[in-house]
Amino acid sequence: MISVLGRRALVFATGVLALQVAAFAQLNVASNAVPTAAEATVFGAEYEAAFHKGDAKAMLARLDFQRIGERALVGLPGDEAARRTFAIEFAKGAAPSYEFALRGFSQFKFLRAIPTNGQQVAVFRILLPDGSMNYHRYLLRRATDGAEVSDGHSLASGEWFSDTIRRMYVLSESKRDPGFAAGLTGANADLARNSVPFEKAVALMQREKTVEFLDAYKLLPLSLREDRFLLQLRIAAALEVEPVELGLALKDWARLYPDDPGPELLAFGKLVNRGENFRAIAALGRLEAGIGGDLHLQALRASLVAKDGEVTRARAMAEAVMRAEPNLPSAHDAMIAVAVARRDFGEIARCLDNAATALGKDPLPIVTEERRFAAFRESPEGRAWLQKRGH
Repeated sequence: MISVLGRRALVFATGVLALQVAAFAQLNVASNAVPTAAEATVFGAEYEAAFHKGDAKAMLARLDFQRIGERALVGLPGDEAARRTFAIEFAKGAAPSYEFALRGFSQFKFLRAIPTNGQQVAVFRILLPDGSMNYHRYLLRRATDGAEVSDGHSLASGEWFSDTIRRMYVLSESKRDPGFAAGLTGANADLARNSVPFEKAVALMQREKTVEFLDAYKLLPLSLREDRFLLQLRIAAALEVEPVELGLALKDWARLYPDDPGPELLAFGKLVNRGENFRAIAALGRLEAGIGGDLHLQALRASLVAKDGEVTRARAMAEAVMRAEPNLPSAHDAMIAVAVARRDFGEIARCLDNAATALGKDPLPIVTEERRFAAFRESPEGRAWLQKRGH
């Protein structure tokens, strides 16, 4: 199941859920500064519109990394000037990195605003040209000229911006000041005292040394092993090398973060590639519940259902998504998957042409290379379709 937008396998009308997740909204917004649902929806629409215009500066004007950094470091040791300097330096790197990431997105779509623990969170779907997906959640606060981002969360990384900033600050200060850990408690103190093995473990994962990472992970204190960031790295490593370890890691995640669907995002592509459609469909269900629903996930489910032979059900699902979002790549993938499952070669040709028109991408490469189109290529309809494209 490769998106008509790209040729790499996927990796990384719906109800709105009022999420109640204690781990979300790391930087709470004062009740008098929480936007209304209408204000949050306006923010989402305007933020998406700025993306379509390529106006990263307008987006960054409403996502101030320096302000997020300053708020994230409140209460940590060190003088206020030092914390402010750290926040300024963080923002100098984070803002251009965010802008660079935006340029790589093929889609950045506002899905909805969700009330979360008395806060307002705007949810965005992100698609990349290779077909991979991610979801961003932005905790909002009311500002003078509309809502702005108070904190942000990437489902793929598994943590809020504020978590990342605090961790970087603790690691940095613990190196500069050997006595820094004395002013900390809990996991932050453990992080400061174990900065070297922590960074070693992360570096091993960055170099894709998954077995070595799992060994290093097990030597860390319990508070760090239960940290959301490290635990998600553990799950990612276990997906590659160790089924037993994966089961244990997922059990820990379910105990610690029961409403966070980050592991489902990590696991989905692996499950599809392994042909574990039942588990992949279940992962989509948990992912959809976690973000409040998404047509893209429904389209992915339709493709898997078609592959499992339930073509009537799959066709109804795919058509519903297509009506709701006709320019969604995965909706076209689902329609193609249904036609392939039905061996309706004329319909395959029509679906491919519809996808090419709607998405502005030539599907010829996937048709000529993928095994699922073998019968189509040999059919009269397929030969005619290929001949029209000079192949």
